[in-house]
Amino acid sequence: MRLDRRKFVKASAAVSALSGLGATARAATQAPALVIYDSRLSESCAFADRHGALKFDIAAEHGQLWRGMRSGLPAGRVIGLTRWSDLVIVRGYAGEQGKRLRHHRKLGRLFVWELV
Repeated sequence: MRLDRRKFVKASAAVSALSGLGATARAATQAPALVIYDSRLSESCAFADRHGALKFDIAAEHGQLWRGMRSGLPAGRVIGLTRWSDLVIVRGYAGEQGKRLRHHRKLGRLFVWELV
């Protein structure tokens, strides 16, 4: 995987988006319990690497009918940088586990989001 300047800037913008959400969200900038990313997308990989938390790669989940996501999410914040369709699926499974979408924002072709 090659990370060029453009992809690095996009990933940095995603990180900035999470930190610029206001006082309530700034309090939530503590390390997330889980970072959900797609290893097929370099921006998403850079985002996951930047947060250094437990990581969950959704690249293989489509073929496994989202078995890993259905098995349970950890307590605490879950953040991600994914395509919209993946966010919708993750949000559905997270809702079944008592989590809700706190924030989402479009960044280019991807969405940065947070579940609590």
